[in-house]
Amino acid sequence: MRQERKIPTIIAIFILIVGLVITSVVVTQAQRFFLKADSSSVVKEVKISNVADNSFSISWITDQPVSGSVGYNDGNGFSRPVLDDRAQSASSEDKFYTHHITIRFLKPKSTYSFKIISGSQEFNDPSYKVTTASTLASQGAVSNPVYGTILKSDQTPIGGALVYLTINNSALMSAYTKSSGNWLVALNTARTSDLESFVTFKPKGDVENIFVQGGKDGVAQAKTITGNDAPVPSITLGKNFDFTTVSNEISPSSTGSATNNSQSEQTKAGFVQAPITSSAPAILAPANDSKLNDPHPTFQGTGVPGQVVQITLQSEQNFSASVIVGKDGRWSWSPPENLASGEHTVTIATPDNSGQTKTISQKFLVLASGTSVTETATPSATLTLAPTFTPTPTATPTPLPRSGSTTQTILLFMSGLVILFLGGIFFYASAF
Repeated sequence: MRQERKIPTIIAIFILIVGLVITSVVVTQAQRFFLKADSSSVVKEVKISNVADNSFSISWITDQPVSGSVGYNDGNGFSRPVLDDRAQSASSEDKFYTHHITIRFLKPKSTYSFKIISGSQEFNDPSYKVTTASTLASQGAVSNPVYGTILKSDQTPIGGALVYLTINNSALMSAYTKSSGNWLVALNTARTSDLESFVTFKPKGDVENIFVQGGKDGVAQAKTITGNDAPVPSITLGKNFDFTTVSNEISPSSTGSATNNSQSEQTKAGFVQAPITSSAPAILAPANDSKLNDPHPTFQGTGVPGQVVQITLQSEQNFSASVIVGKDGRWSWSPPENLASGEHTVTIATPDNSGQTKTISQKFLVLASGTSVTETATPSATLTLAPTFTPTPTATPTPLPRSGSTTQTILLFMSGLVILFLGGIFFYASAF
């Protein structure tokens, strides 16, 4: 009788161990590959902007160029995904580092949740909700456009950069640059932060905050004023700019004091400023007895370079702070929250050139929302100041997204099946 050949048990165990090691290595490498691929499409810096009665915009950035879309839900299920505003067709697979999507044809005063589809991943966070505004009477035919050009660090135009703008504590507005680097925001659509009315602003002199997100090409920050915003002088990524001077004699090449593309470095860098002729302590803005529409003003003044300025703000809620006068003899500060309407008093205490502490107090009035200013709130001289830039507010915090990817689970499940299958074969071979 022919004797069947059997695989010795020790050899079967050895083969099983080798199989397990190989399977483990393959699974690990596959996990690393898919994790790397997945991380490239993770959404960052999600912002809600341009909220109107029938539309809003969602924008974000990714580490690698991926396709992006947004689905929204009014309580009756999610809509068909809406593609990027730059998508070339209804089924476009265009891939971008920056993403800007506008949801249209919505109902006023209605709440919509949304989810972001980035590459092959889906992000659906509980905070992804928007309530549209109420319908307001038209502002008129004049659009009051604010426009300009965004450049890369090599002075070439950049397409797809995200431009965010606020004026007089407005809700966030946004646009994206064309391939020419050009962008435009219509001020007549600017709403107050509560979305209940249009923002009022003067034809000249009201400050506009601009933040530019260029993705891999870096960020930029700028301030300009109405009357000097059509166009806004060119903004170069990686720098900060102050265009609030009426004469606009400061060239873009010299105004950007920061060269690092890091957003945190941009915030620290501030603006290059024209020299101060006097270092005597003073409060330049808001002016004494001025009337302000903006409940979140920036306090500006002069002092002896390197000296500490103690600031006390007597309001419905009192605030205090200490700032250091810059080398150019300037200082600036903004309260941590909006001020209530009514009269306020700001007091500074700082050493003068002789070393004696000088105390200065000024009063100003914050008008109730919707009240018009009938006189100039701050003197024209303050337009030459360059305050420390207040970061552009986001309409919603950027949450840590929850990925819907099941790649790792599937890999582990398949590897388990392979291990069980190999183990069964070798056990059967060694037993018989």
